[in-house]
Amino acid sequence: MTTGEPGSTTGPTVWLLKIGHRHGEDTSVHSSDDSALQDLAGFVTQYWNEVAGRTYLVDDEECTVPVEMPDDPAEAVRIYFAAHPGGEWFTLDETVVT
Repeated sequence: MTTGEPGSTTGPTVWLLKIGHRHGEDTSVHSSDDSALQDLAGFVTQYWNEVAGRTYLVDDEECTVPVEMPDDPAEAVRIYFAAHPGGEWFTLDETVVT
């Protein structure tokens, strides 16, 4: 976490993660982008079965989601959100708390 100089109006930096899904939206605040990615990867792990084995398009090329989730959390997140048919999404924004 980054903090501003004493007396400045700049506060700590946090990461705001929003995940949109068919039941609504989840929002969480994290002290680092790595922490947010781990939270996002946890969401993907929970629902991987919804996309496993599914085909999806990347740049007009057909791809198939592996049955087993990749070990790399960033790759798993990329595949999950590219392949999910329900229009699920996420945003991750760096924000300074004032």
